Amino acid sequence: MQSAPSKQPSRLMPLSEAAQELGVTVACLRSWIYRRAIAYTKVGRCVRISADTVQKIIARGTIPALEERA
Repeated sequence: MQSAPSKQPSRLMPLSEAAQELGVTVACLRSWIYRRAIAYTKVGRCVRISADTVQKIIARGTIPALEERA
């Protein structure tokens, strides 16, 4: 019996690295975490954000360009 292929877990980033990638401050990320606006992972006392979550935040905020009008 074969097991289902497991998805590779996303890399967990420290808040400073996630904030830099998103172009926001660590305080902003902590605010989002406090309001439960984004998913996070606690590893002991440390708070981490998955790379998948960072990519979802970027995708959610991306606004496509309008098509050119002739």
